[in-house]
Amino acid sequence: MTWILRAIKSIGGPGSVGFFLFSAGIGLALMIPRRTRRWGRLLVVLVTVCYLVLSIPAASHSLAALAGSADYQAASITGALDNLFVLEGDNNTARAILAAKVAAETRPKKVWALGGKMLRDALIAAGYPASLLPDVEGRPGDSPAWNGSARTTREQMLLVGRLMQETSNKRAAVIVSRLQATRTRGLADRLGLDVVVIPTPVDNEPPASGARRWLPSFSALVLSRDALYEVLALAYYRRNGWI
Repeated sequence: MTWILRAIKSIGGPGSVGFFLFSAGIGLALMIPRRTRRWGRLLVVLVTVCYLVLSIPAASHSLAALAGSADYQAASITGALDNLFVLEGDNNTARAILAAKVAAETRPKKVWALGGKMLRDALIAAGYPASLLPDVEGRPGDSPAWNGSARTTREQMLLVGRLMQETSNKRAAVIVSRLQATRTRGLADRLGLDVVVIPTPVDNEPPASGARRWLPSFSALVLSRDALYEVLALAYYRRNGWI
């Protein structure tokens, strides 16, 4: 399943523009020879209909629930923190905004941006001082799982565990997408990390009620894409015994 996840990441996965162009391109190519023209048309129609369904907010929210999406509206945290970890992901803007808010309320000793420059820039744009963000670049001999180039959720949580050990940590919290919260909680439990997982909304939440929940939208398509990826990621992590 590793190569499947890598292929999905490189192409974009079902629900992404890249996956649509890839699938439609195959369909159009099949339509050139007469003997495969029927299959090409069928593929183009099938992909188009699937994307139409995935772009309906009601469908995207159902897929998010299937992926174990957490209730970000009920998430809250009080009291002081030693460490606040923010993991990079598809909704960096929402993660950064919530991180700045939590940091102002809980006054953590350190706020860590784990994953890359995009998240760091989002935190600064959300109002968190750049001078207070610790440097997590790797030390000589470190693997990607131990430094700022950590990209997968597992690598990021391994880094969380290392940083908790190296600091005077008594209470820590991790900010992730609502779609990623279940997998992150499972990783934390398996790694024996005592952290509070705080879920965020996606950057553009599709309508969840009213007539608009049945009207196709790009935000719903993005949510469907992320939810489908998370379903596969959960299965992969469970298969490997990581959660």
